[in-house]
Parts: sequence; C-alpha cells; structure tokens
Amino acid sequence: MNNQEFYDSFFFTQFQYDKPRHTDNATHHGAYHHFIGWLTHGSAKLVSAQQTLHIHAGDIVYIPMGLRYHSYWSADGSGQVHWFSYGCKQLPAEHSYELQTLRPDAQAMTLLQRISENLKSKAENIGLLYSFYARVLPAMAADTSSVELTVHRATAYMRQEPHVRIEQVASYCGVSQTALYNAFRQQLGITPNGMRQRILCEAARELLVTTGLSVEEISSRLGFSSSSYFRKVLFQHTGKTPLAIRKENHL
Repeated sequence: MNNQEFYDSFFFTQFQYDKPRHTDNATHHGAYHHFIGWLTHGSAKLVSAQQTLHIHAGDIVYIPMGLRYHSYWSADGSGQVHWFSYGCKQLPAEHSYELQTLRPDAQAMTLLQRISENLKSKAENIGLLYSFYARVLPAMAADTSSVELTVHRATAYMRQEPHVRIEQVASYCGVSQTALYNAFRQQLGITPNGMRQRILCEAARELLVTTGLSVEEISSRLGFSSSSYFRKVLFQHTGKTPLAIRKENHL
C-alpha cells in the first residue's frame, strides 16, 4: 500500500443540513468505512435489516464497514442537523462490532473534539481516531453474526484471487488480520491460509479430472513452489495423491 492509498483509507468530515434528509446507504457494499459519528445538532434514525438506532444531539455512534442501512435526519429547534464523521477501513480490533451508540469517557471525547477542530489534519487525526478506539473498544458490543459474513466474504474473494495476500483479504473484509484469523478458526477451525490451500486443491482436482496436464504443469499453473509441495498439500486436504484422484475418475 502506497502513501496515497493509506491516507485514502481514512475519512474526516462534517455534514450540515437545514431540512429533513434521507440517505440510502443500503445499496452496493454499504458503509465504505468503519465510521464514528458525532451528532451535535438535530436527531437521526439509522435503519438496517437487523435494527433501528435512534440518535439525538450529543450522541456518538459506531457504524460498521459494509453495513447496509438508511439514515433519516431531522433538524432541531435551530433548524440544523450537524454531524461529524470519522472513518477508517482498518479497525484496530480482534472482533467485529454491531451498529451501536457509544458512551466515551471524557478523555475519549477530548480526542474527538481535537479531530473536529482540524478535520484537514489527516495525519494527526489518524492517531487521534485510533487512540479513541483504544478507549472505547473494550466496552463495545461485538457482532457475532458478522463472523460468518467475514468468512463468506474472505472465501469468495480468495476464490477470485487465490494468491492475494492475507493482509489484503483482511482489508477487503474491513477487519484486522487477527480478526480474520479468529473468524476462520471460530467458524471453520482452519486458518485463512488453510482455506486458500483448500481452494487451490479444489482447482487442482478439477484440472486432474478434466485435463491431461502433468502434475508439474498443474502445480506451476496453480502457483505452488514445487510439485513436491503441491503433492504434500493435496494429500493433506484430500487424503489422496494426484494419481489416486485420476484413477478413481478413470483418467
């Protein structure tokens, strides 16, 4: 990841409306960052398939990356809606978390205030945002249902790009590498690397059954470092050698 890509992974801005507003965040991939939102004026309602969250002036909320939701905004007595939004694509945590209202302490609120005072200072604000997370994450409600979704998204991505780095898979899913490993162990009892090998073995079996390619050619095509390592991984995941797979399929 180059410097520009790194900085593009963060988002610091504010929104101000003077009349009721509806925003559709339910299409495509949903929220494109993990967001911390701070509503200073007005009220709002965030509606996802799982829950409805009512927000009032002064509330701090967490919106998970990928959440599909609708937001409805209403002005207060002064005729305003004012909302700070701080986003990141990599959550510094071992778990996934649900949409929720936060209860930050005074020190955590000071960190948000410093961000809001200078939204353009992205380098400084990145450190402040992660410091904020360090204070609030221990009390946040984990989203256990997201484990299955993370594993599903990661597996689908690796099927499309079987040689992608695990750190890129984690970034695609919007979780840390630790959270990704924990999700796979909890859901499937294997690591992401183990799933990658399983996917490659499925592709290898297809090639063994449907083509006359040699073991060496299949090994090279699938990106294994050597045919001997390919044979080892294939046996670990199928309990069979390439020859045995071809014999049982009459090839």
